[in-house]
Amino acid sequence: MLHRDDSSFPVEAFGNALREQAENGKVRRLGVSNWTMERFRTLHEYFTATPHELAVFSNRFSLGEMVTPTWLGCLAMTRDDIGELGDLGVEALAWASLAAGYFAGRSISSWNHPKNEARRDRASHLAKEFGASPATIALAYVLHQPPNVRAAIGTRSIAHLEQAMLARTVELSPAQIAWLENGEAEPSVGP
Repeated sequence: MLHRDDSSFPVEAFGNALREQAENGKVRRLGVSNWTMERFRTLHEYFTATPHELAVFSNRFSLGEMVTPTWLGCLAMTRDDIGELGDLGVEALAWASLAAGYFAGRSISSWNHPKNEARRDRASHLAKEFGASPATIALAYVLHQPPNVRAAIGTRSIAHLEQAMLARTVELSPAQIAWLENGEAEPSVGP
């Protein structure tokens, strides 16, 4: 996976380097991280005519929307991007699925925004109903995206890992997902 695109290089130069690694048997699946969708489309078209699979696109994605990049060139995916990737048969590896700890209660300038605060409050509300943490609900939100989405998480504690694993068992309804996103019509937990 190529990380952090350098737009001063033509996409084809990256394509040639990836193709060489694939042809030498060094890699089987190819991907990129922190690329714009525009440059990814160009790279995907480059590989369309080859037997090598451009299979993964990895930018930030979470219940929170990144309002300022954590560093220059740090990029996020949108739900529209995820849909387009699915149409192309590409997995979307969503890193910073918990908004770098924002949904675990950390104050993170990249996510500090009233819209995200409201989303974190709604995640906290649902967490109480599910008997879980807000981070568990935020991760469950990512896991309830289209099937091509994979969540990447990181933790420094067993307790946080257990909260993350619990997210696999949280069943969010479409109404709950919409409510987490935009606050419309508060849903209840259960059937």
